Order: sequence, then C-alpha cells, then structure tokens
Amino acid sequence: MMSSCLYPRNKKEPTVFAETTRENILILEIGGGPVRITSLSPSVLSGIRESCSNFVCHMPKNMKGAIHVHVEESPPAVSRPAGPGIVLEEPAIGHDVSTGKWTISQGDAYGEFYPAHRKGRFSYSPGLHGIGFDSFLRFACSFVLTQENAFLIHASALIRGGNAYLFPGRSGAGKTTIVKLSSDAVLLSDDIPIVMIGQDNVPMVCGTPFRSSFNVQGENASAPLAGIYFPVKDTKNFTIPLGKTRALLEFMPPVVLYGSTPRYAERIFDLCAMTIMKVPAFELHFLPDPAFWECIDA
Repeated sequence: MMSSCLYPRNKKEPTVFAETTRENILILEIGGGPVRITSLSPSVLSGIRESCSNFVCHMPKNMKGAIHVHVEESPPAVSRPAGPGIVLEEPAIGHDVSTGKWTISQGDAYGEFYPAHRKGRFSYSPGLHGIGFDSFLRFACSFVLTQENAFLIHASALIRGGNAYLFPGRSGAGKTTIVKLSSDAVLLSDDIPIVMIGQDNVPMVCGTPFRSSFNVQGENASAPLAGIYFPVKDTKNFTIPLGKTRALLEFMPPVVLYGSTPRYAERIFDLCAMTIMKVPAFELHFLPDPAFWECIDA
C-alpha cells in the first residue's frame, strides 16, 4: 500500500527565495504540473526559457501544488579555468531530517529543496563547473512527482500511433539510437521522461525538457504506455517477452532516485510494480535500422 504522507510538513515554512517582480518570473509545465521559477537575472531566465521552450506556460490555469524555485548566479568558490581537463565527482546528496531539506552540490553549483513545501533554490556559476539548472530541476521534480503517483526514469520515450513506448536503460544501452531511428514518432524524451499512474490506474508517459547528449528536448505531450522495451544491440531484430518478476527487476534500476527514505522507497516500488502489472515488457534486440518497429507492431 502506498504511504499517505511522504514528506510531513514542518511547523515553519522555509523562506528560500526572494520576492521578485513580474518580469523575473518564468512558469513551466512539466508532467501537467506548474513550476514557478524566479531569478534576479534576466539572462538566467532567458537561458531556461530557451532550453525548455516546449514547456513554457504563458497562461497557467492553476498554480495549486506548484514547485517554486529561485535561481541565483554566484561566483565560483575558487577561481579556476573550465575545460575538458576538469574531472568532477558525482553530485553530493544530503538530507536534513530535522528540516526536511534535501541538498545537491557539485563543483560551483549548490541547490536545496523542501519536498513538503515544494520550494527550493539553486545557485551556480554559468559556464563553469558542476551541475546546471536542468539537473537541479530533475532533482526537485523527482521528489514532487512521487506525491503525484509519478516518477522519472532513465529511458527514451516515444509516441507512435497514439500510444507511448518506453525504452529504459543506462548510458550506452541504445536509448538515443532508438530515437534517431524513429523519425515518424513524437519524442517525449531521449533521456528522462515521466511515468505517471493516471485515472483507472492506467500508466501514462509524459514528455520532459530533460535531454541527453543528443540535445533535443521532448514535446509537452502524454500518451498511455503500451509497452516497455529494454534495448539490446544485436545482429538482428527480435523481442523476448519478460515475466513480471524479471520485468520489475529490470525496470527498477533505471528509475531516477536522488535520495531514499523508507516511505519514498516504498512509494517508488509500488508505482513501478503497478506499471509492470499493467504493461507488457520485453527485451528488444535490434539492429541500427527502423525495421525494429516491425517487431514492436507485431
């Protein structure tokens, strides 16, 4: 059974972003929910608007439940040149149980987010070291989506014939190759889409602006999930049906998890199990040729 309260509210709501004028506000819509972004820097919002252009919301119908994020430009902690010779460790994730605050930091970038209040702030040095706003937005969304019966997953996702198809896997599995071979499909994401349990427990896939090195944002669209296909590069095209237990074991690792508490992990497991119970899953062995869709259509 899903936990009813993932992130209990603290008595004092944190003040994590400054009041700004109307000109300093940008609203996105991701997974059907609003994301309100503020900044004192017009250039910061301009950059976000450009990279997330398909998800800019000019006339939001309802701001209830919105994610609020304040973005700041900050000087680097230590003056040093950026370049390919700089090697960064994975982002550091922290959790303050007493306040409910989650943090993410890497290089000159730092973000904090309060899932119970859906508020956070992010500071970084553009063009230098560390994660960018795109990564922080994934971080914030990963917590909020679980409260909306949804989650992020490392996968490419496409709409074809009115249905969504999901191709989960880590880097090198073939997610981007699948996208490049599917010019007749609508791209939801080539890296991290949203899986959402909709009405009547029907799994849906929603587009996101999150992208891989292919650097193409998805469309702000959604469709019912018709099939899950784990790509395997091979010398011919064929599919292997997976049993529910095997499918769940394959499906869990690509799910995006920045931090884990017992309630959070339970919710993610339940959502994944519901998805696998409703949707057929396969190994997709494929050549670098669009003919692999014939196996899926069959």
